[in-house]
Amino acid sequence: MIKCLSKAKDKVKNFVVENSVAFRRASIGAGATALVVGSSLVSFATDGATGGSAAATATTILQDSVKDISGQVTTFIGNVAPSCFVVFGLILTVSVGIKFVRKFMK
Repeated sequence: MIKCLSKAKDKVKNFVVENSVAFRRASIGAGATALVVGSSLVSFATDGATGGSAAATATTILQDSVKDISGQVTTFIGNVAPSCFVVFGLILTVSVGIKFVRKFMK
């Protein structure tokens, strides 16, 4: 019986060691989710006297923030994309040039 429990203990220990990164990520995600849910419940609980307007206000704020974030991301991509294309073109040109020179050096 004790050998059986010892083997089970070893199997559990090996499983935990092999999946320690996944356990850490899951616990961090669960903690973050609990914080988000807890803070949203508190904000709705404090505004309980107004009825359904808290949900409507939260929805409006969320929509406005998503629109703002999407606008900022679009602007960022528009500003960064030309530079990225230039760098990518230089890398491509240099790599093709090196292959071309190596081909003729042989």
